[in-house]
Amino acid sequence: MKRREYLYLQFLGVIAFILAACGQKDKPEIKPEPVPIPKKKLTFIKIVPEIALAGSIIEVFWQSDNIYELSVFTKTNGDWELYTERIDAKTNSHKIQLPEIFEANTFFSIKLLGDQIDAVKENIVTANKALPKLIEIIRIEPNEAIAGEKLTLFFKTENIKTVLIELRNRKDELVEIGNADGINGFYQLTLPKDFELNDELSIKLSGDGVIATKENIPTLNVLNFNIIDYPDLQETGGFQKISILKGDVWLKRISENEVKSFSGACTHSGCGIDYLKTDKLFYCSCHGSKFTSDGDVINGPANLPLSQYRCDFISDGKFKLIY
Repeated sequence: MKRREYLYLQFLGVIAFILAACGQKDKPEIKPEPVPIPKKKLTFIKIVPEIALAGSIIEVFWQSDNIYELSVFTKTNGDWELYTERIDAKTNSHKIQLPEIFEANTFFSIKLLGDQIDAVKENIVTANKALPKLIEIIRIEPNEAIAGEKLTLFFKTENIKTVLIELRNRKDELVEIGNADGINGFYQLTLPKDFELNDELSIKLSGDGVIATKENIPTLNVLNFNIIDYPDLQETGGFQKISILKGDVWLKRISENEVKSFSGACTHSGCGIDYLKTDKLFYCSCHGSKFTSDGDVINGPANLPLSQYRCDFISDGKFKLIY
């Protein structure tokens, strides 16, 4: 190859290099496409049950995309409070223990929070559990209803504020009615001045649909007397017969402050008895039964002692016969 040809080829190579370099500068730069950022989403689905029942558990359901952990907040007519944090969002549900009691007209709210995205369920209706209600009569004092006196009723209640008390006689006639505070646990009933013969009382307590009763309460009448009105009772050992609703009664003066009372009916067949002062005994003229001056059987056919009534000393010769 001649020298001229060699130089010509070298020249062409230089020109090609220059042209190639100029062509690279004009070609646009190719940049890689950006990687899309995954969208985050948090949606409140439902709660079960739909009413927040105090003391029970409510379950929250949600749906999440590209969120990995959640925190749960609750609110009851106030500010949000953290219930729990770092829950796996993929579980899509969580159980919440509700308070034991809600105040009246209270609403409950739940908030889910994850990666600065939240989902809220507000104004969930609340309800308290139906508390057990009870009324129970404990006792009455005294055990018998004494005319003109007080009868104290003792009872207990649970979750009942006010108790209606009704006192009725055997004919179901209302004797007294009143309201009592369920917390107090007692109530005093004022009894009438007298009862019909062999009458019985019943007590009914009611409140919030709950009822308690006490029936067959025996009744006793009262006769107030003064020994001044009975000459035979002026001295110790004296006897006096008087009449009451239940029949005749024999009074026996024991001491200044004590009088005994005996039923005037024989325990054999109910015939009337007399007191034989000379023999110092009670005698039944129907069948011949005899009783000591203290009412014990001497001979039959009666085999039970005479019935006695309660007789209380009041003051200064005054006594109260309860029968």
